[in-house]
Amino acid sequence: MKIRIMPESLKSNLNLIEKKAKSIVIEEKGRIVKVNIEPVAFGLKAIIIQLTRREDLDQDPLMDKLQAIENISSAEIIDVRRLSL
Repeated sequence: MKIRIMPESLKSNLNLIEKKAKSIVIEEKGRIVKVNIEPVAFGLKAIIIQLTRREDLDQDPLMDKLQAIENISSAEIIDVRRLSL
């Protein structure tokens, strides 16, 4: 799964937002695979978190907690794939 977190402004502390998001993912039984900072527009950057998580777990609690992080405008799932073992 990939989640895009958009900060409220250019002045938002991306490192702090990333740290909080990682702890929420772990708390909600996810495993972080990769984190990228990607430019969006006009100097604004998004945090993209790639993670694995059991598909039978409800995504709502994870997303509710991510969306409640201070200084973000949105958190949304941008990609979901099933792992092939």
